[in-house]
Amino acid sequence: MPLTRSLEEYLKAIYRIQLKSGRARVKEVAEALNVKLPSASEAVKRLVKEGLVRHESYGYVELTELGLREAKRLEERYRNIQCFLRDVLGLEPSLADRESCLLEHCLSSETVKRLSMLSRHGVRRINT
Repeated sequence: MPLTRSLEEYLKAIYRIQLKSGRARVKEVAEALNVKLPSASEAVKRLVKEGLVRHESYGYVELTELGLREAKRLEERYRNIQCFLRDVLGLEPSLADRESCLLEHCLSSETVKRLSMLSRHGVRRINT
């Protein structure tokens, strides 16, 4: 079953926390996403059901192999869109970040691939 936008954000947050500190706790995930602890706990339970994370009560949240692959895919998608918005369209980094977060959930894989190709192949920045 495809993940909701919200669950994708939780998965990316867990991935980023693990990259930074090696381990993630539900509390850290809640703080990273600026949500309440019960909301983060419920999302983690749903990710466990999807086979994307492992979690024992009051323990660390750990990405499974499947979860790690999906988190890397989501992160790469986000970065490709962000680079296009920043480097080709010339958006300020903070705006490119916000817009990337919105667009990553609604653009097709083919569109993201083509945006990435434009960014990598030196398309000049659009001057406004």
